[in-house]
Amino acid sequence: MTKINDIQKNRKWQKEGDTFLKRKAQISQVFTYLMIIMIVGIIVLVGYKGIAWIMKTNCDQGGASFQKELLELIDEYSDRGSTHMQILSAPCEVTKICLADSRLCDTVGEFGDIYAYTDDSDEHKVIRSSVDDCDSNIFTLGKTTEPIGYAPKLMLKDEDAPFKCYDARSGKFRFLFRGLGRKTQVEVG
Repeated sequence: MTKINDIQKNRKWQKEGDTFLKRKAQISQVFTYLMIIMIVGIIVLVGYKGIAWIMKTNCDQGGASFQKELLELIDEYSDRGSTHMQILSAPCEVTKICLADSRLCDTVGEFGDIYAYTDDSDEHKVIRSSVDDCDSNIFTLGKTTEPIGYAPKLMLKDEDAPFKCYDARSGKFRFLFRGLGRKTQVEVG
């Protein structure tokens, strides 16, 4: 009988030990799941930041190539009689382009000053300052107003002169360049 009692006690002890081991296993599973969740979260966060950085770099590159290409086209098609149409994709977040005729910076200044053609909005204050100093006469508007360069050959049609803003259509600008000799007349459609 003592042998039976000993066997029963051993079984009871094993059951209690198994319950203890099961609890311990459950607790370690919780920590394993928490670690997995943390690792997945870190991977998602790093991936998101990487994608955001790539998109920002792509936008910066797009803006730089837009600026370079537009200034080159204005300079290239100034020969009298030359005509060229070019469609350029608007840089990220750009909704408008504003052009100021380079004659605003001429010493004679047949148009007077830029203040007569702009309002007191924040974007126009940036434009006024840049045109007054002849630092820039081409601007992109989106969340902010960015001067993108000065084109000494830029001339607008008489009805658009000396300052005009144009909306992007489907994320693109269609430019028509007409050579006038020393100047390039730019139309945006």
